[in-house]
Amino acid sequence: MKKFLPLTCISLLFFFINTSAWSEDKVAEKKTDLINWQEWSAESFAKAKNENKLVIMDLEAVWCHWCHVMDAKTYHDPNVAGLINKHFIPIRVDQDAHPDISNRYEDYGWPATIVFDADGNEIVKRRGYIGPKFMGWFLEAVIAEPTAEAHENKQTKVVIGKTTSLNDKQKKLLNTRYEFIYDKKHAGWGRRQKFLHSDSIEYAIVKSKADGRRSGSKKHEKMAKDTLDAGRALIDPEWGGVYQYSDEADWQSPHYEKVMLIQTDALRLYAMAYEEWGRKQDLESALQIYGFLTGFLRSNEGVFYTSQDADLDEEVDGHAFFALKDKARRALGIPRIDKHIYARENGWVVSALLALYSATDNKKYLKESIVAVEWVIKNRGLDQAKNEGGFMHQKDKSKALFLADTLAMGQAFIDLYEASNDRKWLKRAVLAS
Repeated sequence: MKKFLPLTCISLLFFFINTSAWSEDKVAEKKTDLINWQEWSAESFAKAKNENKLVIMDLEAVWCHWCHVMDAKTYHDPNVAGLINKHFIPIRVDQDAHPDISNRYEDYGWPATIVFDADGNEIVKRRGYIGPKFMGWFLEAVIAEPTAEAHENKQTKVVIGKTTSLNDKQKKLLNTRYEFIYDKKHAGWGRRQKFLHSDSIEYAIVKSKADGRRSGSKKHEKMAKDTLDAGRALIDPEWGGVYQYSDEADWQSPHYEKVMLIQTDALRLYAMAYEEWGRKQDLESALQIYGFLTGFLRSNEGVFYTSQDADLDEEVDGHAFFALKDKARRALGIPRIDKHIYARENGWVVSALLALYSATDNKKYLKESIVAVEWVIKNRGLDQAKNEGGFMHQKDKSKALFLADTLAMGQAFIDLYEASNDRKWLKRAVLAS
């Protein structure tokens, strides 16, 4: 039996787009795939070479609304599925699980669609949602002309700098651009989409500080405060946590996925702001985010999961679901939690919790940080006895190592040392380096 929303939300249903995002209790109802998706591996490319086929990669995020729409509409279209099954080896990649691939294509957003030849050379790549009709044309064009030149896929040339520092001219230019893209009307950096851009806000907070070297910039203080105040529109008032971004400049049109990096950056920023200015509203915002992390993304072992989906299921999307109060939401279910446990994400959480500890002096946050770190050391760390201080992203047979995991954990160790003055965390940081 289908569940129906209260009349107050009926108008929102007219905007629904069928998706294949599923709450945990509806996994069994998901459509059967028409495409036999493979993993990212050397074997998949070898198969493409043996069968004289191309490779098509669907690079997605499990929390991504438009990834679900593309799965339900495009990849379940018989014509699209038929073309892919006949001419391609299809690969589906979760970008959270593969930081190496994610970093390479993150400018394309999710979903990203990339076609390779059997040797792994890029032929063409497309960003965002592709509807079934256009995807059919796209696939036919690639099949007819399977070369990068035919699709004007020019590779960006990477130029390595000759120095690691910025000169005065470069610093001035960057500061000019930084202030130019600040939205004086709505706050925040950028004139269209809005999110709590961590580096920009933290830079403003640092510039606002008055100490022995700086007199403190009131202009930057106002920029930071106004942005943090405007950004509260992205905090879920019922469950806490921060929606990923607003696709309108006024912060009022959120995309409802709750991604770990967004949570940890925002928690750290609001904690920093509270420590700097003592505003009650900044502490309240930090605690709302903390409540979501511990209430929805923390496992029974005290370590943290990855994200919460934007939608409940194919009938109830984020616009309708997150407009409801807590009781009404829970009556329908809880959007899917990605329960993968990654070293990188937990390093981010620990640093954010320690910023909250620094701002409040509540030892609960320090203790929770240590619990998470010790779990990651035990379950994701390499052999410490052999001075292998690195960390696996997740536990799998390949024991794949990505720099981001070890960097995040190394920073967490440094933060723990500063918070606790316990030199064992400094030693861990050195080992990770």
